[in-house]
Amino acid sequence: MNDLLSSLPQETVNVISRSDRTKKQYVATDDRPNNHELNPRKQSGHQKLMRAEKTRFTQVLSNLEFNKSPFSALKQAIGSNMKSR
Repeated sequence: MNDLLSSLPQETVNVISRSDRTKKQYVATDDRPNNHELNPRKQSGHQKLMRAEKTRFTQVLSNLEFNKSPFSALKQAIGSNMKSR
């Protein structure tokens, strides 16, 4: 190993002492799934999601702005739903 170090130019030899090393900081990440969200793959989660969507849809249909211009009201409702997620 010393032969290899002596063959290299002096500028490229980098010696790192143990005191220069720093310990890696552990950063905890929360990769667990959100347990409070409904699972649409399960029957109970699917039913709860369908009930929630039906109530949202009836709220949109009963809105006075929907009677005036249905497409703009739907666009606004969908946009607010996407922002909340």
